[in-house]
Amino acid sequence: MGLVLMKAFNTFVRPIVEYATVVWNPSAKTSIKRIEAVLKRFTKRLHGLHNLSYNARLEALNEYSLYSPSC
Repeated sequence: MGLVLMKAFNTFVRPIVEYATVVWNPSAKTSIKRIEAVLKRFTKRLHGLHNLSYNARLEALNEYSLYSPSC
């Protein structure tokens, strides 16, 4: 069920959140944190993943973070 919801998130929510990122380039830490917060809240609510860390949830869902090692 979690993978189906994640696919729906990537199809419907993520494009809205990341709209025109090429233009406004979310390189500031605050911008990245705001975008990342949407995915954090969503993955926290998926069945069976609420007790995992954020990185573990991303790994379980085969997703990636916007944070780069240089941030």
